[in-house]
Amino acid sequence: TGTVYTLAFAPAMAAERIGCQYLLASSSDDGIAMHGSLKLWDWQSGQCLKTLEHPAQVWSTAWHPDGCCLASAAQDGKVRLWDAATGECTRVIDAHLKEARNVSWSPDGSWLATCSLDETVKLWDPQTGECLKILKAKRPYDGMNITGATGLTPAQKSTLLTLGAIDLNRCL
Repeated sequence: TGTVYTLAFAPAMAAERIGCQYLLASSSDDGIAMHGSLKLWDWQSGQCLKTLEHPAQVWSTAWHPDGCCLASAAQDGKVRLWDAATGECTRVIDAHLKEARNVSWSPDGSWLATCSLDETVKLWDPQTGECLKILKAKRPYDGMNITGATGLTPAQKSTLLTLGAIDLNRCL
């Protein structure tokens, strides 16, 4: 079955849609590199009810508050929405430039929040897949121009660049 990475208990309404009393979603790599799956479990009986194939490793799952769907955040930077009853992937959001590490619904289910190794938090309209807001903390040296600076060791220069400084002579 591979390594299990995430778990999410479903709201009671999701379990009812599937036809069981106790529903749990898990994600695992199934022993295949760069591939994952979501499994929906009746945790009382121990039965796997559905396996949802995923083209990338899933790092986070979250149930919509009313149980209608499940969101997943994955290694490929994408967020997928899954219909709870059918297991069908209903939307793929090209969310981040790097791995999408976490996903969470707003309490009323009208917004979806994601975060990533690209150092952003993004808020989404799950109906349209539109990014509504990007949150990014300012780094200590954001925008500091160190082009042509002297007296810096390569390690110091590298650290400043990591912390947001810019070098206009640096090839990107």
